[in-house]
Amino acid sequence: MKLRAVQIALVAASIASSGHADAAAALKNPDALRAACPGFAGRAIDAKTIKLPTRGGTIKSAEVATLGQASYCKIVGALAPVDPKSHPITFQINLPLAWNGRAVQYGGGGYN
Repeated sequence: MKLRAVQIALVAASIASSGHADAAAALKNPDALRAACPGFAGRAIDAKTIKLPTRGGTIKSAEVATLGQASYCKIVGALAPVDPKSHPITFQINLPLAWNGRAVQYGGGGYN
C-alpha cells in the first residue's frame, strides 16, 4: 500500500514538474492552481519522470471541480503500458486547492 501511494505521488509530481515551472508553483498556491489547472490538459508525462515501466503518458483533461465546499483540480490521464498491445492505464488525481496536509488513496483492488 505504501509503495502504491509513492507511485501515485510520482505521477502527480511528474505532472507538476514535467518541465513546466508554472505547474510546480501552482501546487503551492490555491489561486495559482485554480488558474493553472485547465492548462495541464494535453501535457505529456515522460516515462523517465514516472520511474515505472511505462512508455509515458498524457493528461486527457484537467478542470476545476467542486464537491460540497471543497474545490480541486481534477486531472484525468492515461499511462501507456510497456506492451503496446495492452490497454492504457487510466488514472484520476484530485489536487485540492486548499490542502490540509492529509492524503487518502483508494482503488478497485485490481478488479477494475
